[in-house]
Amino acid sequence: MDEKSKKTFAAILRAMLRQDPDVMMIGEIRDLETAQIAFRASITGHLVLSTVHTNDAASAVTRLVDLGLQPYMVASSLISVISMRLVAFSVPSARTSTRRSGRAPDPWSHPREGQGVGLFRPVGCEHCNQTGYRGRTGIFEILELDDPLRRLIAAGPRSP
Repeated sequence: MDEKSKKTFAAILRAMLRQDPDVMMIGEIRDLETAQIAFRASITGHLVLSTVHTNDAASAVTRLVDLGLQPYMVASSLISVISMRLVAFSVPSARTSTRRSGRAPDPWSHPREGQGVGLFRPVGCEHCNQTGYRGRTGIFEILELDDPLRRLIAAGPRSP
């Protein structure tokens, strides 16, 4: 909050909404007040894009409810959630093929082919400073809300 001008994050979001934008990007939803403003904006026809820090896409729904949003509001407003992880990109010239040891089934095997995906171990080279990795690539998980999922979310948490 800017103490001199009394501008809070929520006040700035409200001021943005008065400009009637079609699309709003909110850096992060981390408190109830921001979440309420974002979801009210989405209900009134604005496309709201934002981030919520969770470990996976499905946890975003739980996080929003834990912040204090009503489950029916999350169910009616949320369109989709995209979760992203950055993983190190292995350098083809700096890796060697490896085999799994033990008797456990290979989790990388395709059930129909019975042939596993190649597993590699980084060994390093001059291009990657002997790390075996250079750069990162994204792995994405997309959760699109359909009617059955909306009904589950709107029903709210069940007691054990």
